[in-house]
Amino acid sequence: MKKAKEARLTKVSLKIEERDVENALKDRTLLGSILATGLP
Repeated sequence: MKKAKEARLTKVSLKIEERDVENALKDRTLLGSILATGLP
């Protein structure tokens, strides 16, 4: 029983990390475009 729960928690944390990475990449792209165009 415990093993299944741990596996599920690992899956959940991996999903969260994936989302964090996606957000970080989006932020970086956004920052890059802001820097490229220059701030108003």
